[in-house]
Amino acid sequence: EKPLGREEVVKLLREAASSGIKYINYTGGDPLIRRDISEILEETVDLGIDASIFTNLTLLNRDTASKISRLGIEVMTSLDGPREIYERVKGQGTWEKFLRGIDELKRRNIPFHVNITVSKMNYERVGDAIILANDLGADSISIIPSMAFGRALETKSFIGREEFLESVIRADRVAEEIGIRVSVWCSPFLRALRGLRNLYYSDCREFKELDISPGGKALICDVMGIEVADLMEDGIKGAWRKLNENELYLKAKELPVECLGCGACRGGCYARAFNYWGRLPSIDPLCPYIIKLPPRT
Repeated sequence: EKPLGREEVVKLLREAASSGIKYINYTGGDPLIRRDISEILEETVDLGIDASIFTNLTLLNRDTASKISRLGIEVMTSLDGPREIYERVKGQGTWEKFLRGIDELKRRNIPFHVNITVSKMNYERVGDAIILANDLGADSISIIPSMAFGRALETKSFIGREEFLESVIRADRVAEEIGIRVSVWCSPFLRALRGLRNLYYSDCREFKELDISPGGKALICDVMGIEVADLMEDGIKGAWRKLNENELYLKAKELPVECLGCGACRGGCYARAFNYWGRLPSIDPLCPYIIKLPPRT
């Protein structure tokens, strides 16, 4: 998919501002790959829209860090664990680049969030990853289960239910030991579990958001990658209308029959459920209340 050009991005930003949109998160891939990302961030803020950027920091240079600081952009980054795990996931030589990026942020007192993707490669070390993120100076920390999409599917490194629940218990224990709270993304079913006092959760079904691909396509979910509209043709309001009229998106909002006696999270992550079962509404395969999972469809 060819990314939108700068003029196309600016056109959408102006429409976003006039439509009352208050916040945009730039993610990827890595948005720092774009040579014009600094100008796009500046345009966003100048239009009165709050912005954040999700980057692995390996491409963060002095000039971009200075602009991020001046504009008050929120920064999010990812950490898989200590160096040996990080480079096993990200590649040889990436650890030092990551640390240089952290140094650029800390030198300018830029707050940053660290997200830890939990996979088969690091679920036993999630506690170490949380401690490391805290030691590096992260202002907030989250964990998220890896899903059977993209490279995680190719390498079969996506997390299973028992492994993820084990990592969640570790995360809660470590968070208590160091006196912090940790957010758990894409896992609203954890609300139903007792005893996790140091973790908190949310449900994307409660969000009013529009996921947009680098090429300007509106998606049901950025993980699923299913396109429902073209923003350059439909505009933001038209894309929002098409999303909310989409049959699959509407089914994602329904409560799966397996959850009728619970309803704690309205089915969990619908992207993971659709990927596993091939249909919606369906129960999240990571839900701890499923007695036995059949083979993936």
